[in-house]
Amino acid sequence: MKANMIKAVATVLALSAAFAAEARPPKPWERATLIKGVQRVPTAAKVPFRLGVARWTFHTILDEQGIQKVLEIMKAVDCHYLGIMGKTIGYDATDEELSAYKAYLASYGIESDTLGPDDVTNEAEARLRFEFAKRYGMKVISLLPCERKTRKVNGKDVTYEVESAAVLDIVERLAKEYDIKVAIHNHGPDSPELYSTADSIWKLIKDRDERIGFCFDMGHELRAGCDPIRAIRKYGKRFHDVHLKNITPHPICNV
Repeated sequence: MKANMIKAVATVLALSAAFAAEARPPKPWERATLIKGVQRVPTAAKVPFRLGVARWTFHTILDEQGIQKVLEIMKAVDCHYLGIMGKTIGYDATDEELSAYKAYLASYGIESDTLGPDDVTNEAEARLRFEFAKRYGMKVISLLPCERKTRKVNGKDVTYEVESAAVLDIVERLAKEYDIKVAIHNHGPDSPELYSTADSIWKLIKDRDERIGFCFDMGHELRAGCDPIRAIRKYGKRFHDVHLKNITPHPICNV
């Protein structure tokens, strides 16, 4: 029963995301599937965990009207939690702006309790996000402690990011200071040097404070040629957040 409920919710959210991202109305068969899904799951609040939508799901609609579209879709499928991105509201927002933002979400029956994933390369960047989360009242934020490097590609300098134990040291210290959990997102095969798999993350966090854990992305784990179920069984106790998604085949993967 629980598996069917989760499958129905995932179907509803995936279809809703597609409509918004492609800025189009649903096709007849999609509308029928959406309606059936909503009927099977009267309220997402009944599942035994907080089921929400990461703001990145709608990254193609980041204009001022975008957040309204997102909230309308979430309200239609009775989903009440939205992950925040920096482009949605600035991390330097005043307390008054935060209150207004919370009230706006609440008018749709929605709240936010997670942040990111966000790249951070130094203490100033990391502290800005911890301070924002503290003022907002969040207990989990998703960060990618990294450093930026450059290399030549077709004669041009290209900037890329790699894992950084030194920046992770800073993040761990701040996690203790603010008592906020940090969830590191596995980025999959497109970013082989930036926390690509659960195993690569575990090597860097296994001996650290338990507030440092995973924002586990099942889709990216599968795209990287790994078994998501194995990762859940092995590292699940350190999962602070989970991302579910459809996957796109990758050249180096057998999926």
